[in-house]
Amino acid sequence: MRKDSYAGTAGALAAAGLPQAYEAGRGMVAMAGGTYQGESAFALGLSKAMSDGHTVVKLSGTYDTQGRAGGAAGIGYQF
Repeated sequence: MRKDSYAGTAGALAAAGLPQAYEAGRGMVAMAGGTYQGESAFALGLSKAMSDGHTVVKLSGTYDTQGRAGGAAGIGYQF
């Protein structure tokens, strides 16, 4: 159980490390890694800063050393 928790934390750290697109109309593919208490994970992300100059969308997925996958999606509006 503890290793699962550590691996999940590594996945969260990897996802947090993903950069995202910031220039209007541009997209980005990104990769990042994370480690916590001997467990590791990597993350892959896609993001797009919409041409309206305000909206950013982001998708990410993670895979850790315990063989578990995770995912997240988000959207933000900058004003």
